[in-house]
Order: sequence, then C-alpha cells, then structure tokens
Amino acid sequence: MSRKTGRRTLFLVAAILSASVAHADLAGAQKAYAAKDLEGAFQQYLEIATLGNLTAQENLAAMYVDGEGVNRDNVLGYAWAVIARENGGNAAMQNIIDQLQPHLDEKSRARVKAVVDLYGKAALAERLLPAPQTYPRAPPQEDCRITRPANPDDSYPDAAAREGLSGSVVLDVVVSADGRAHNPTVLYSFPQLVFDNPARLNALTSGFTSKRARGAATPCVIRYKVRYRPQSSSNEAAMNDAMNKARKLAEQGDAVAQSIYGLFEVDRGGAEPVTRNWFLESAQAGVPFSQYVVGITLAGEASTLPDAEKVKGFAWLKLAAAAGQPDAKFALANYSLRHDAEAVRDPVVFAWLEDAARAGHRDATLTLAALLAAGPEESRRDPARALTLLAESKWVFDIDATAQEVIAAARAQSGNFTEALVAQKRALKLAHDFGWNTAPMQERLARYQGGAAWTGNLLAP
Repeated sequence: MSRKTGRRTLFLVAAILSASVAHADLAGAQKAYAAKDLEGAFQQYLEIATLGNLTAQENLAAMYVDGEGVNRDNVLGYAWAVIARENGGNAAMQNIIDQLQPHLDEKSRARVKAVVDLYGKAALAERLLPAPQTYPRAPPQEDCRITRPANPDDSYPDAAAREGLSGSVVLDVVVSADGRAHNPTVLYSFPQLVFDNPARLNALTSGFTSKRARGAATPCVIRYKVRYRPQSSSNEAAMNDAMNKARKLAEQGDAVAQSIYGLFEVDRGGAEPVTRNWFLESAQAGVPFSQYVVGITLAGEASTLPDAEKVKGFAWLKLAAAAGQPDAKFALANYSLRHDAEAVRDPVVFAWLEDAARAGHRDATLTLAALLAAGPEESRRDPARALTLLAESKWVFDIDATAQEVIAAARAQSGNFTEALVAQKRALKLAHDFGWNTAPMQERLARYQGGAAWTGNLLAP
C-alpha cells in the first residue's frame, strides 16, 4: 500500500468518526472559544466536563471565575477547580482554590459539595468510568467459544488484496445451539467498512461451541476479532508511519486521533486496546464513536462484566446515541429486542432502528426489515417497506440466509407465495451450506407451501 493509500485510509476513518449530529466535543468548544463564541464554548465545555474531561473542567472553572460565556460565579468556579485539581489539573486550578477558599461560607460549601458529589472523581468512577480491573479486556468465557475458525484468506476481498490493505474486524456472533454463527454483527473495524462483509462470511463459515445449560446446548454470544493481512508486507512502512502520526496527535490531546490510534491498537494487538485507554479519553472529549466503543465493550451482548460496569456501558451508549451515532442506536435496540419481549412494541426501539438504518447501518436495516416483514407486533408490520429497505440498501444480502428469510416472510405476508417459496428455498440452501439446523426454516417453508403466512421473530437464534 502506498503512502497515499495510507493517508486516504486515515482520512476516511477520521471522517466516519467525526460524522454525527451536532454534539459537544473538546475541539468544538476550543474552536468556539477562539471565535469569541463564549456562550457556545461554555456550553460545550460544561457538557464534556461532566464526562471527566480535564481540559474542559479547567476551562469551565476559569470561565466561571472570569464570567466568560456565563454569569460570574466564584463558587461554581471553585467547585470545578477542585474537580479538575483532583484529576491532575494545572497550577492555575490550585490558585483559584487558594484565592477563593477563605471566602466560602456554609451555603457556598454546600453548593460546592453538590457539584463534586455529582461530577467529582469518585462520583464519575461509580457512575461512568470503567473500573481499571475490568476494562478494556473482559475475562474469557469457559464455553461459547470458537473451535474451528475459518481462514480469513478465504474471504479476503479482491480489491483490498490488490491494494495490499490489511485490517481487523471485531464482531459479536450469536452462536445457536447448532454450534454455528447466526446473524454476526460487526461492532467496529479498521479500516471501517472495508472488511465488514468478509468478516461476516468468516463467522458464518467458522465452527463454535454453544453454551451448555443443564446439559443442553443453548444460544450464546461470542466476541472475537478477524484479522486480514495481505501476502505482501509492502504496506507496513506506510501503516507504521500513519500509526506513529496518530499516536503523536493522540498524545497531544487530539480526540479523533485518540480514537484512530485506539483502532490501530485493536488492529495490531488484542481484541481490545490493552495499554492506555485511548477510547475512554476520546469518549470523555465528546467523540461519539469512542463513546460507543467504551459502551459496547462494557455492556455488549458478549460482556461478562459485573452489572455495575454494564450500567456504565449503557450510559455511554446512550450518550453516543444522543449524538447521532448509528452503531450505538443499533446496539441499544438490539439489546432491548434480545432481552425484553415488549421491545417489539416500543416506539423508542423502532426510532433507534429507523435512525440507524437511515444512516446506512447494515444490521439495523436487516433487523428493522425483519420486524416490518413478519414481526410479532401486527401494527408495526409493513412487508412492502421491508422489501424496499433490503433492495435499496448499500449492503448486499445475497449470501445472508436470514435476509432471504425476511424476503420470503414479506412476500408471504403480501400473499405472493410463489416468490416466498423461491426466497425461502434460497435461504435454506445458504443455511445448509453454513451448517445450520434448518428445522425451523423447513417449518416456515411448509407454511408457505400451504398458502399461509408466518409471523414471529426471524432473528431468534
């Protein structure tokens, strides 16, 4: 891969990481401050200061004391200086503390305590920040593991091979009782989108052991990484150069570069970054993608972390979703659908799926189409739109057995049983090739042969 190709890869990654609706972030706050938009800067600093970002906390303290972008309030300035100082803030924070502390009365100290109790180091550690002993790497599961991994070379895309591109994809894979992958979900990848579908195919052609409960195999979720490496290592110099540049910017506090370098560590190291927590630093600076990565690591389907850590994960996912991050919206919707029977009726879940599908999220598109085609909630069914969603998607669903079942179910709901049978038979062939237990699919085929539609959860493992 040429240096030009390496730069293009990083540019595309940075563009994807930065893309979302308007949200508060450190770079935006600093830009607003430089442009003399003091009120805008203050509001953005305030939002990310509550996430534990030290730079924002320092600036917030100074702006309260100086009355920049907000009415002057020495008590709140003192409170944020205290918070910043306990996070390693600069000497200016200590100066604010020293100057204002003698003037605090009982009422002022109560106001300070209220702010510190909400946003101080201890409060954020309890409510939002991952515990060091559990993040970023979760303990391995004794069961639900991959036993026969498919060779990534078998699904290496030709275009990537020609350019000498390398990369990695982290997936959550639903392992059914048959020991096969069903509906693999890409969590994140580097470079983004290049190897996503090949990694899904890799999961579908790999073998797993399912979870055992009372002696019987039951569905479970496993997280693992697929690495793609070209035969030639000619791209290494360019990628190492790009990685070093990303790290230099990350160490200087560039929040997007921190996220990019975190992805480099995922690609070059373990399934999660294991040194400095770049994703967390970036998330605290307001980058929605990094907030999503922190959230999905703590609260994803494959997480075996304590409930207290999962609660923090959901908090990060909701922050990312509120900023428009489509992966976070899908993650929240998918978790709800898998753990709450009433989620198929929840308008919030459908809104998350709609937003993520509109943004081009592949798994949100398929999940929404499945619910519209034959979901258990009759008022939500719209088989014609389900077909349109899949047909107009940028993703190719030809080798996806579940997608073909969605098409079959939608055709049957519309009374077109001839085309329903064609799609269901295609789904069965794909499922057979992937080694699935096809008994439920055969039952649906029999219904369509008898001129009856089918309703239910097509995404159930």
